[in-house]
Amino acid sequence: MLGRSHVATGAAGFLGLATPGFALAGNPLSPGEIACGTLVAAGAALLPDLDHPQATVSRSLGPISWFASRVITKLAGGHRNGTHSALAAFLVLIAALAAVASGGLIGPFITCVICVSLVCRLFLDGFNDATSAIVACVVSAGLLAVTPDFRWIPLAVAGGYILHLAGDAITKEGVPLLWPVNKTRFRFGLILTGGRLEKIVCLGSGLTVAILAWTMILAPAIAQTHP
Repeated sequence: MLGRSHVATGAAGFLGLATPGFALAGNPLSPGEIACGTLVAAGAALLPDLDHPQATVSRSLGPISWFASRVITKLAGGHRNGTHSALAAFLVLIAALAAVASGGLIGPFITCVICVSLVCRLFLDGFNDATSAIVACVVSAGLLAVTPDFRWIPLAVAGGYILHLAGDAITKEGVPLLWPVNKTRFRFGLILTGGRLEKIVCLGSGLTVAILAWTMILAPAIAQTHP
């Protein structure tokens, strides 16, 4: 799937699955936390494609992401290999949990910057690397400023990542979920990357995000400020 499709499905997944999950567990998220988690999940849904040095998201933080992408590509064995596995998703979850468990703001801030920068790079491709990186830092600082704690970060990051793998699994190319033990690609072959069906999935996910964002974020926020 293409970048915009992954962003849309990542955001829709957090709104439609993670947010109700927190509520059912007795720990509902505030509108601000839902908004933050949605944006971070959208960015995390692009993380697996850092294994592609030529991808737009690999320029999300300028030379830093450029170098990181090349290292990741070497370790993962090229595009749609190691980073598109269950092992990679597990390691990303552990990293996100560690960032939150470390205490303070540094871990959560870095995590948010990485994820948000991917979204910024995708939608600000006409701007230079420095501009998108600065926007990502400012937005990430704003996210942390409006959330009382960071319990949503691990689920947003891991959820977005896993939804990327699920999205690529329904394409004809598939994903090697059991890498490096077994490099066989799991594929359902339902859609062609960039094809008409993917556009329908992207549109449907975008509409879902719009509807859920209104009902879960905007409407409650308006009700609080204008009772």
